Amino acid sequence: MSVVDSSIQTEYLSDSYPEWHPAPHSFLGMVRLPIYREATGESYRALARYQELAEPLDLEHIPDESVLSRTWRKRFDDGVREFVQVAAHFVIKQSHDREFSAPAVRSKAEIVDEVDLSTDDETAGCEFSDKQIYRTTRLTRDHGFDEFDSGRAANTTYEDTQFFESQTFM
Repeated sequence: MSVVDSSIQTEYLSDSYPEWHPAPHSFLGMVRLPIYREATGESYRALARYQELAEPLDLEHIPDESVLSRTWRKRFDDGVREFVQVAAHFVIKQSHDREFSAPAVRSKAEIVDEVDLSTDDETAGCEFSDKQIYRTTRLTRDHGFDEFDSGRAANTTYEDTQFFESQTFM
């Protein structure tokens, strides 16, 4: 599979980081990496171990999972995320349709048989936008966390609030 050799038309994709932002990783490299991730089904943690992907993807190194996650949530807007998913699904379909031997590529059935949530009346509107997730997390933190006590020791590295915030976000 050659995500690297493909030409990606990025003139319509926008990097949400401003020009002055000290992002150490190229935008194009960071777009190619999630395309690879989506096409193979690898986790962020697994990708961070594949440092041999850095050079072909035009990155100095493969960032750790927190950078990958933050890039997906903060650096990429909805258009870039949709582009990544569509491009990866195209790679998967083409790999299988052309019988290209790429064992790391997800099966075509994983992406072709997906249910379109927008047409299913029962599940319509069940997905949350990032804005809704952040708002819910903030409201829960501001109005609900004080009522809970985990019973953990006072010298813990992370406060209960940080733990609960992480759980709410997930």
